Amino acid sequence: MMTPLRHFVVFAIVILSLQIICSSCANKEDAATAETPNYEIMRTSDVSHAAAARITVYIRLNSDCTKDEIRQIIVHATKKFMSQYDIVWLEIQSHDPGNPVLCETKCISASLDEQWHTTGNGFTAEEYFENIGIRWWD
Repeated sequence: MMTPLRHFVVFAIVILSLQIICSSCANKEDAATAETPNYEIMRTSDVSHAAAARITVYIRLNSDCTKDEIRQIIVHATKKFMSQYDIVWLEIQSHDPGNPVLCETKCISASLDEQWHTTGNGFTAEEYFENIGIRWWD
């Protein structure tokens, strides 16, 4: 039979173990975030209609990035919004005001009926990276 003191000790050990586990998970999330190239979401514009949830996201890079780094930013930012939207458009802007727009992207959920796949602003992808259409402005 366990005494109240033993109950307390067991409870304290369980709580401390959970704190260590949670701390470890948080550190892994921080490490994953640190690996993502630096960018900032400037604004979003929800352009949904009755048939499709759509969003345009305006992103500014915090430093010079290669196209490969920009592709990683595109994937990271698109995944951030695809759980809530059927269509995600991104506009990636340079941190340099003299070279504002670097590219635009469009990602459409596979579950969206094709009749609702809009062309938006006349968007035509030059390349696809992880099922995301990209049009470069260089």
